[in-house]
Amino acid sequence: MLELITSIGIFSVLCVFILEMFLGANAMQMKARDKGKAVLLSETVAETVKSASSFEDALSEIGATTKWADIKKHQDGTYEISDFHDKQCDGEVAVYVLNYDKDWNTVNKSGEYSIIIIPYEEEIQGQKIANYEMYSYCLNGYPSLLHKENHVKLFELSFSDLKKGDSV
Repeated sequence: MLELITSIGIFSVLCVFILEMFLGANAMQMKARDKGKAVLLSETVAETVKSASSFEDALSEIGATTKWADIKKHQDGTYEISDFHDKQCDGEVAVYVLNYDKDWNTVNKSGEYSIIIIPYEEEIQGQKIANYEMYSYCLNGYPSLLHKENHVKLFELSFSDLKKGDSV
């Protein structure tokens, strides 16, 4: 009887690991698909921003909403973004958010995916350069038995835009 219970226990543990392997493979396939879509949409947004006559025109064209967040820049150049607010509080910076549903269609409320745009300016040799950091996220994570990770970063894009006549 003890041998039977031990066999069932070992079989149960192995089943959990095998199921986790299948879920992991499915999650990798989903993440790869989402990453491809995030790259395409991020590049489209970047090209729209660069081709628009102003940043405000680009925001209107892509349908981004303005949110406020406390942003901390790390030494490696990445940003840590706090929760978003509709109204500005002390020390918070404007970020622009695009929300997408599970099929990557634009939605007005928080969806399954989001693209966050962080603009900042710098001056180099008397020229104002608009720089942008863009991050694409899967907000609900991917299926797994052993761990659940929310807000999975899919893609990061940095780009700059020097408009003619923007010299200081």
